[in-house]
Amino acid sequence: MNEATPTEQPMAEEEALPSPPLLTLNGVSVQYGRTEVLTDIGFKVHAGDYIGIAGPNGSGKTTLMKAILGLLPLSSGNIQHGNSDSGSVHGRIGYLPQKAFSADRLFPAEVREIVAMGRLAGKRGFRFLNSLDREAVEAMLQKLNLSDLRNRRIGSLSGGQQQRVLLARALVGNPSILLLDEPTSALDPKVREEFYDILGRLNQEDRTTILLVSHDMGSIGKYTQKLLYLDRQILFFGSWEEFCRSSDMSALFGTLSQHNFCWRHTHA
Repeated sequence: MNEATPTEQPMAEEEALPSPPLLTLNGVSVQYGRTEVLTDIGFKVHAGDYIGIAGPNGSGKTTLMKAILGLLPLSSGNIQHGNSDSGSVHGRIGYLPQKAFSADRLFPAEVREIVAMGRLAGKRGFRFLNSLDREAVEAMLQKLNLSDLRNRRIGSLSGGQQQRVLLARALVGNPSILLLDEPTSALDPKVREEFYDILGRLNQEDRTTILLVSHDMGSIGKYTQKLLYLDRQILFFGSWEEFCRSSDMSALFGTLSQHNFCWRHTHA
């Protein structure tokens, strides 16, 4: 009697391979003169990430944003946008800086013109709006509930309205990554919550990839998915669940503050 041939096990369904990162930093260091303000920074950003970047004053948060944007030379390391290695931007990145607008009530630009600048930024040569650009501007105004303000001067708007306009400008070019540097620092608590709600919907519904710099650990723990904690070098990078279990973060913040920041526990 022939020995039974072992039956082949059915092949398990292939696991979907993770998509390549949108952004990779490898050993990035940045100097101002002889002072090194960022040292050996390395992390990856994937599509759909919502990362809060925090750290004490002078920790290099804004410098990191400028390095990603290619506005500062690297003293060592490299930044990879998609499949391209360079110190400059090779993918479309939307940016909302900390001081994006001077609140001059007589500033003549209208809301629709400010948003349209986000479409012109990606053009070369003679830059003008075509029909697709105008459609994109109108769609973004509607998406961020700005249609009724389209012909208003931006200087006449409230702080929260101005931030929505500038967010629309950053988004209208369909960036692969959205960078925001302290976008809510000048907003009152109610408007700040509304702004975070908008960012949350963009991330969850549109899969917008967001890097958000903030000094407010409590807020970013409530809204973001991951934390990058920086003090000239990376002290922590991971999910908030990992932050909550980190003994290094317990030693840095104390257990009570650590658990308050992570929002994985009951808040009074």
